[in-house]
Amino acid sequence: MEYKDFKSDLSSIASQIDSYLLEHPFPNTVSPSWLGNEMSSYTKNGGKRLRPALCLWSAALVSDCPELATSVASAAEIFHTWTLVHDDIIDRDATRRGLPTSHTALADFARKEHGSEGDNADHFGLSMAILTGDLQQAWALRLVSEQANKDLTSGTALAVMDRLLSHVYPVLLGGEAIDVEFEHREIDSISPEEILKMLEMKTACLLEFSAQAGVVVGLELDSFDHDLVHHAGQFAYNAGLAFQLQDDILGVFADEKELGKPVGSDIAARKVTLLIVETIKMTKADDKKFILDLLGSNQISSEQLQQAAEIIKTCGALSKIQAMMDQYVQAAEEHLAKLPNSPAKERLKELAHFMIKRNF
Repeated sequence: MEYKDFKSDLSSIASQIDSYLLEHPFPNTVSPSWLGNEMSSYTKNGGKRLRPALCLWSAALVSDCPELATSVASAAEIFHTWTLVHDDIIDRDATRRGLPTSHTALADFARKEHGSEGDNADHFGLSMAILTGDLQQAWALRLVSEQANKDLTSGTALAVMDRLLSHVYPVLLGGEAIDVEFEHREIDSISPEEILKMLEMKTACLLEFSAQAGVVVGLELDSFDHDLVHHAGQFAYNAGLAFQLQDDILGVFADEKELGKPVGSDIAARKVTLLIVETIKMTKADDKKFILDLLGSNQISSEQLQQAAEIIKTCGALSKIQAMMDQYVQAAEEHLAKLPNSPAKERLKELAHFMIKRNF
């Protein structure tokens, strides 16, 4: 693996993974063809490819042939993709990365190809997007299983799939369930500790797996029970929590064009983020009422969003979340220090800092 600079190397991994996935035959085996095409739509629409980078750079810590982890890195990306497809349905989001979400695009397909209207078209889009995500789950597993006794030993391939099936699936989906349940609870009843636990399950879990799997492949292990696997996982786990907290900040403070979705959509959807909960805890009565009234609003004006952002800043909630992010990055670096030295180690360190400095 050649190294230039962080952005170039991350972009190189993104291109490598995108090529691997877009050339892979699995979506072409799906009938009808428009459903198979939709399986690759989010891949074609770009993305940061953080999970493949974690996987490949973690493999490079312990192996001279980190490219053998390409199939597993690609599987991590597709696993992430199906969660996005289903998450967009749950959140009723119409766009992702500035383009239509799967259920929106498929509803438009029904209108154009079959003349469907209204709720019928929308229901078609939702139904087909659910199937798209289901097929992507199969694709992720296929990416690993087909490499058994090729780039991967059979024991390594089985260990990776078992970790996905027995740990990542139930933990991640449990986190999603808790996140959705939050929207049906009184926000004052939700503690910061509950939110952090949800983030650990929903976001940090798959990032942790991506780094762990890289070391498992690099060392040709048949289980995840190894000190280096543990430290790689804890590095990604803590960096992942910082990543999600930054995501919550961007949901209020980002440039909409760079973010790829409407700024303020989390507030409009009444998403219970740690940033919002801390704001409600820390702000005065009138400002608290303003934030609570804004949550779940169908339409939020730019003036209202600016006022909410100012409240979040002045009450100290933004600074508190940023300090937490720094603490998570420090914890990530402590685990990274226990991993072998290599150029990949520097890239992982830069990746942790990128997660809290990014603006998209």
